[in-house]
Amino acid sequence: MADRMTDKRPVERNPLLAQFAVLIGFTLLVAVINGASVTTDLTNRQVEFYPWEPWCWELSSWLGSAVMIIPVLCFDAWSVAARLTWVVRLGLYALVSVLFSAGHVAIMIGLRSLIYRLHHDHYSFGPVLSTWLYEYRKDIALFVFAIGLFYAWRRASRRSGSAPPGTPGAATSDSKEPAFLAPGRDGEMLIRASEIHWVEAQGNYVALHLEKRAALVRQPLKEIEGRLRPFGFLRTHRSALINPRSVRAIRRDELGDLKVELKNGELAPLTAGHKASVVSALAGD
Repeated sequence: MADRMTDKRPVERNPLLAQFAVLIGFTLLVAVINGASVTTDLTNRQVEFYPWEPWCWELSSWLGSAVMIIPVLCFDAWSVAARLTWVVRLGLYALVSVLFSAGHVAIMIGLRSLIYRLHHDHYSFGPVLSTWLYEYRKDIALFVFAIGLFYAWRRASRRSGSAPPGTPGAATSDSKEPAFLAPGRDGEMLIRASEIHWVEAQGNYVALHLEKRAALVRQPLKEIEGRLRPFGFLRTHRSALINPRSVRAIRRDELGDLKVELKNGELAPLTAGHKASVVSALAGD
């Protein structure tokens, strides 16, 4: 249980949540700046308005975007894990951008109508089609920014080796290949990371599965993972890591359990929660 809870830092355990937090934090800052600017502008032009109106406009729009960015984030992660071609993904992104804007506007109108009603007033959105097209032009900019952020985040995570799990290209050119000393029949043998197909926790030991044998090392899996993650090893299970260079296929065994088939013929366990991130990493997205 402790390994499950502490094997990754919060940001590494929840990359989608971290990206969501960065995005809504940035857009909230923009909304606050816009609210202050609109308030100042209306005051300078001596336009009559309720003091809360600019904040109602900006924050209702922000909240609508924040809610609708959740399915966009999930769709983006799914499209990467599904290994869709860029042509298909662009077509789907175009459709999702329309749904994103429609949902954003619906939430925004609902919130504004409620707030105005509480102040015994009426909110008018204006001509539906023309006003929505105006909102869509702004929404598409945010949508493209969000997709770009998600893509840049994945690329940066791969380069730094901090993506959960690591990716095949995570190790940098100047990173030193990890090596381990394991007891053998003729003394201790040196095992390099590139020789390891997968790693399995076995009680107080960790089994390094090689081409034709397994070597036991008395180290916590968490410690082994810390050394192998920059070299691209992927977490597939709370008790297993795999070398992405050794992956042959992802399939189910005779009992229906997910497994990663390695080049040495062995099967490493794979949980459904890790499948999407493993497929994404192997696809290079």
